[in-house]
Amino acid sequence: MAAIVPFYQRAPGPLTAALEGCFGQTRPPDALFLVDDGSPSPPEPELAALPAWARRRVHLVRRANGGPSAARNSGLEAAAAAGYGIVAFLDSDDVWLPCHLERSLDQLGGGAGISAVTSNWLPADGGPDAFAAYGLFGPAGHPLLPGRWGARRFVGDLAAWQLERPLGRLSTLVFDRQRHPGLRFDARLRHSAEDRLFFVEFALEGGELAVIEAPGCRSGRGVSIFAGVAWGDPRQLDIELDRLRVAAALADGALSPAARAALERFRQAALQDFWRHWFHQLRRGRPQLAALRRLFALAPEAVTALPAALRASLPARFGRR
Repeated sequence: MAAIVPFYQRAPGPLTAALEGCFGQTRPPDALFLVDDGSPSPPEPELAALPAWARRRVHLVRRANGGPSAARNSGLEAAAAAGYGIVAFLDSDDVWLPCHLERSLDQLGGGAGISAVTSNWLPADGGPDAFAAYGLFGPAGHPLLPGRWGARRFVGDLAAWQLERPLGRLSTLVFDRQRHPGLRFDARLRHSAEDRLFFVEFALEGGELAVIEAPGCRSGRGVSIFAGVAWGDPRQLDIELDRLRVAAALADGALSPAARAALERFRQAALQDFWRHWFHQLRRGRPQLAALRRLFALAPEAVTALPAALRASLPARFGRR
C-alpha cells in the first residue's frame, strides 16, 4: 500500500505534521510518493526530520507545477510503476489519525467487494466532526460490513450524492487502484472540485464504497496557493469555473435521472456564484474580463443565470466594499 502526497507549499511546517501522522499509523504505508509540484518551499528539510526507516519509504517525485490533480496523477503513475495496488491520498497540510490506514485496509481486504473506503474527518478549528456538522452521512440504509471498525457499505446513487454533498475528502480516501486502473484526476481542475469528479467517475465505473463514521484525518488550514480564499477574493472565480468544468465533463456521462438532476443543480449554483463574485469585483473597480471570457467559453448559456444571481447578490453583497 502506498500513500500519495501532492506537495505545493508557500512555507515550511505543515508537511512535517502530515508525515508524522503518516508514519505514526498503526499500519504505516509501505511507500510514500511525495510529488513536488514545483513547490516554492522545498520538501527536503521536512523529510530530513523523519526517522531513517521512514525516509527509506519516501519516493520524491518532481514535476513542473500543474496543480494538485496533475500531481496526484503523477503519484498514481509512480505507484503503479512500482507495483502498488492500493493507494491512499493525503494532502500535505492534513494529518491522518492513528488508525486510519488499518481501518481502511481491513475493509478493502474483507471480501465484501469493496474497492474504496472513505472516512469522516475533523476540522482544523477543533469543531464537531464533518459528518455531524454538515449532515454528510448517516447510517440509516447503509448496512454494516464485517470487521471491527463499524464500516458501512454505501447504498444508493453515489454519483448523485457526491454532486449534492461531498462524502469524504481526498485525505480520507483509500482505494484499490487495480480495480480501477484507468481512474485519474482531471488535470484541468487546478482550484476546486477534482475530488467530486473523481468520486463520481468512480461511481460510474461501478465502484463499491465503504464509509467509516469514525474520523480518519484532521484537516489542515492550508498554506497552498488557494488557502484562505474567501468572499471578495477574485480567485473565487477560478473555483466556480472549475465547478463548471466538472459539469461539462459529466454532461454526456451515463448518469441516472437523479444524478443528472443533481448535476444541473450543481451547474446552476456554480453559474450563480460566478456572477455574484464577478459583480462584486466589478463594484470594486476590478472587472475580471479574462474570467468572463473563460466563462462564456465553458458555458455560452451563462447569461441565463444572471437574473437569479443579481436577485441573490444585490441586497446582500453589493453594498460591501
